Amino acid sequence: MAAQVVEDLAAEFCGSSADVTLVRRFHHLLKLVHWERLEFSDRCLRQALLCKVCDPVRDIVRCTLRLQLQNGILHGLICRGSSAAIVDSLPALARCLLELHGTPLRPDAIEQALSKSLQAAGHGQVMVQFEQNSTVLPLMPVSATMHAKLSLFGLNRMRQQQGLSSLEHLPQALADAICLDDPHQGLAAQAYLHGLEAPALEYCCENFGGARAPLLVYNFLAGEDGRYCRNRIQAVRVLPWLLPALTEVVESAQQGREKSGHVWQSCIEQIQQAIDLGRPLFQSIAAALDLPVETVRWLGRRSLPIDWRLDIRRVTLLLRLLSWLAPEQRPVDVQGYTCLVNMGNAFLGAFQRLSIFEFTLDLRRPQYACMFRRWSPVLAEASANEQEFGLLQRRLADAADFVSAALAALAEPQPGQKANQELAMHELLERLCKLSLRRFLAHSHEWHTGQLHIQQRERDAGENGGELQCWPQVLTTPWRYQDVLITELGDSHSLQLEGLAMQHCVGGYSEACASGNSLVFSLATADGTRLSTAELKLIDDGRELVVCQHRAVSNGPAPGHCVVALAALVSYLNHPDFRMLRLERYRIQQAQRRIQAQQLNERLSARVRRQREFQTLALRILMPARH
Repeated sequence: MAAQVVEDLAAEFCGSSADVTLVRRFHHLLKLVHWERLEFSDRCLRQALLCKVCDPVRDIVRCTLRLQLQNGILHGLICRGSSAAIVDSLPALARCLLELHGTPLRPDAIEQALSKSLQAAGHGQVMVQFEQNSTVLPLMPVSATMHAKLSLFGLNRMRQQQGLSSLEHLPQALADAICLDDPHQGLAAQAYLHGLEAPALEYCCENFGGARAPLLVYNFLAGEDGRYCRNRIQAVRVLPWLLPALTEVVESAQQGREKSGHVWQSCIEQIQQAIDLGRPLFQSIAAALDLPVETVRWLGRRSLPIDWRLDIRRVTLLLRLLSWLAPEQRPVDVQGYTCLVNMGNAFLGAFQRLSIFEFTLDLRRPQYACMFRRWSPVLAEASANEQEFGLLQRRLADAADFVSAALAALAEPQPGQKANQELAMHELLERLCKLSLRRFLAHSHEWHTGQLHIQQRERDAGENGGELQCWPQVLTTPWRYQDVLITELGDSHSLQLEGLAMQHCVGGYSEACASGNSLVFSLATADGTRLSTAELKLIDDGRELVVCQHRAVSNGPAPGHCVVALAALVSYLNHPDFRMLRLERYRIQQAQRRIQAQQLNERLSARVRRQREFQTLALRILMPARH
């Protein structure tokens, strides 16, 4: 804007155009929100697009950034500080981001690394935040209405300093002078987009509305400085579901707390390398995910539900379920895919505890395909009724303890022999293949009933009196939410009482509470009437609590007001004030795990005998299945 125009506006609304400081501040007022593009010759940084929202009074800027590194990768950041300090800090931010490239980190870990890098480079006054779910072009940070309010506030501050009265509305002449640039038409945004990889940007325009495409998508297509852009675009045109599978961050890999996350990341890298080198697409995906080529080719360009977040783990599960079915049995529409995945998740719930014995469920075993095909008619019939299917899901999840106990019994070495876990797994799955779903659930119910009888017998005989197990509690005193009183169960005796009263198997969770990551809570009324039982898990090395399961009497669904109360408790316990208690609980449990691992062959306690009795009971129930 011309200097004479700014001076005229300053004279009209602030009563003076001779004061140089006043004119400079008035010019600042007219540019409260503006876009700026910068080019760099730095070895790490190619260009930056800055969308600045200035403070109307102080020299403080909130800036939404898009940094393009020299390798072509885009990053979205939000910075706060003085305008000059932010610009000076960009090369240091770029160097840090380049060092972190390819490292699966949580957003808070990235922010910490960036802050340390700024401190080391002498830019500690700049605050930086990692922008999640960012797009190729930043969204407009403020609306036109908010822009007008900020401008009016700044104008009134200047008028007050000049001894003038405040205005109630922004004058039209000033409103016309303030330009809220459209990022799609602004020169800075156009120059920034011109510097991006044209084929990748063109694909984003076709499929994601142009510059509103997710950064993850653009970075995948234009990665490695655009050298493999053509191959990648061709691959995702052939298999549309492949793009989110390769760009969605696998949660466990991002958080770095599970080895399985790195396995999935390795699959992504293997597929990406095959695409870049121009290898046969279907065969490469099938080899990376260990699936039949026919299944990958069959899924092809079929339409999947648009609201699915198909990371590589979910794609693999979908393809695995499809491979278990004959082509004529596979879904024909979006609703069918949703039903299939729900059935698969319910089916696999019965085997979730087997991950204790093997790293991850090996779904390549033919027995899983055999069971799924045999059980799928009952699962499909139940899926037509939401309430009936929910009940079936819970019963299958409850059966996981029965399956785990049966495997432990089969893996128990005979005198003079060594344990063969692989043989035990094979024998267990072979036996389960011969069971119908209804028969399998009947066996599970029989085992849970027998488990309750064993606990009652031990309680009556007083066998547990000498070896009461206790563990540290995160919730040291009962906690009330509305009419629900929540108590953490801190010893094995409390677990057994809860299990007997609620008619479910929480009484056998002493092992998980004492040496695992489980916390069990009893939800009751003020007069002590039990309503439900909840199991929570410590994740991320004890930094966070999440709900694992929540059941009422006889493993029924928990009442709605109990679900609300438990959600409030989880939020309460995840507060920073409880961080040390959570970490201490986790450290004690890890130490207990090491002690128990060293003394595994020496334990002859009643708890171990009881577990073996549970396992023997499971095996005795399952034995008739082979006849």
